[in-house]
Amino acid sequence: MNISFETLKKLVQQGQNIETNSQNIKNGDIFILCASTLEKSKKFLAQAAEKKANYVLCDVLYKELADNYSIPFVFSDDLASDLGILASIAYKTDKNPIKIAAITGTNGKTTVCALVEHILLKKGLRIGVLGTVSYRFANTILDANLTTPDCLSLHRLLAKMYDENISHLLMEASSHALEQNRLAGINISTAAISNVTQDHLDYHKNMENYFAAKKLLFTKQEYTNKTSVINLDDSYCERLVTELINPIGYTLSKEKALAHKDICRILLGEVQKLDKTGIQINCTFEQQTWQINSPLIGDFNASNILAAQAIAFSFGCSKEDMLTLNDFSGVCGRLEKVQNKKNLSIFVDYAHTPDALINVQKTLKALNFNRLITVFGCGGDRDNSKRALMAKAVEDFSDIAIITSDNPRTENPAQIISMIQAGFSGKSDTIIFEEENRYLAIKKAIELMNENDVLLIAGKGHEDYQIIGTTKHSFSDQKAVLEAIEEI
Repeated sequence: MNISFETLKKLVQQGQNIETNSQNIKNGDIFILCASTLEKSKKFLAQAAEKKANYVLCDVLYKELADNYSIPFVFSDDLASDLGILASIAYKTDKNPIKIAAITGTNGKTTVCALVEHILLKKGLRIGVLGTVSYRFANTILDANLTTPDCLSLHRLLAKMYDENISHLLMEASSHALEQNRLAGINISTAAISNVTQDHLDYHKNMENYFAAKKLLFTKQEYTNKTSVINLDDSYCERLVTELINPIGYTLSKEKALAHKDICRILLGEVQKLDKTGIQINCTFEQQTWQINSPLIGDFNASNILAAQAIAFSFGCSKEDMLTLNDFSGVCGRLEKVQNKKNLSIFVDYAHTPDALINVQKTLKALNFNRLITVFGCGGDRDNSKRALMAKAVEDFSDIAIITSDNPRTENPAQIISMIQAGFSGKSDTIIFEEENRYLAIKKAIELMNENDVLLIAGKGHEDYQIIGTTKHSFSDQKAVLEAIEEI
């Protein structure tokens, strides 16, 4: 027996519960069957029927499954969008007044979110954050299993935030989430993009597909009073400017600002100082000028600071609010200096793409240390085309490279290291070591350090685990540094 989607909407309006996880079904629920294969669909549907789901919404591709059940079915041509509609009704997120900024981009999302969070908290607002490090609001902190939650979880979290009087939500929007339409049914007020560089090509296949996924944040979602924030210094992001209505473009280049001044509002940042002590930027936006003196280091953080300010302006903040960034000290695992009793210059960073690795190394090289030592690896069961590129990035900037394990997952760590090793040309003076055990690699790097050297431990950043096989093992680069120093 089949029913219409309109009937399903009315049932949800009347209080019928919806569920996407077949294991969580309770008697009388509406089960929304989200599965990538026919075999998984059969399995999940059988579980839902056994738990006495009253209705099923599923992709029209799996229409024949209905023949085996007496449960009323609704078939969808766009399951993700229909899930968003039902979730917005069930959790009243269609009427939720929380202002939401969604930030996409290969690098910088977490730092930009944290910078905006800092501005808004200093303003006395109640803020929620959903991102790579954690999901947090009010007194709640949850582990982030995904950078962007699944659609139903996202609506549930928004409903909880409303109950906690949260006024603004800052959300990292991954390319996977955008392509899978996990933001369906959510009213975004500000959409921002930091950059587009190589990552996740195991999923997207090529850079144009990857960019197309990022672009969905600006072109597919239906927003209320949406503001777009674009990085004019990134060639992919710059392509978006002419397609959008009245975006805010941010840039560190006066030439870029002049080139785009007639098609978007411009937030210009002119770097006055960039050294070990931090960044000094003169900022200009809509005839206002001010100066930021940030303890963060690196030109990529200068760009992140501009992105955060553009988002804050979209929320109605003033230039005086921006000055609170002067006491923002940084984000865990984002070019984080590990304080240690030997006073060695050791930094942990999440850089796990070639571009991010280049940027963080350039930043450290510019600070006039003697030698740059880099410990890095690549995750298993992920885009293997970037492995050789990671090696080239390290060879171009580091004096000593130690290749090690990141999260090898179900791949052979030695095989991953071998694929990275193949990216070294052998034409540079970079000294290369291999050490599969990440702790021993970190310890070796510290043993090699002289007083005026700098050590970069890249790839895992804030993560406090290492995935080997299918098991998460407790592991923190920061703790490993301190333990190794005790041993040496």
